[in-house]
Amino acid sequence: MRFQVRYTTRAAEQRDSLPPSGKRALTWLESRLRVDPWRAGQEAKSENAWYADFGGFGDFGQAKYLIGEGGGIQVTILFITWVG
Repeated sequence: MRFQVRYTTRAAEQRDSLPPSGKRALTWLESRLRVDPWRAGQEAKSENAWYADFGGFGDFGQAKYLIGEGGGIQVTILFITWVG
């Protein structure tokens, strides 16, 4: 089963402003989220959200996302931070 990944407006703007290495790393994370969003990151129970790291040493980022189970499972990326 593959899950849908979508972005909030803010996260889409952040995605679009990533350098090429960040876009490649985020594409890798998206592929993991589509397959198993629960294993792609760690749950922050106090926030009802999940966090996943992507990229490599010295050139990495973190995405905050929600997993919604109403009407099919959807992953919504809320915020992207990139350190590169």
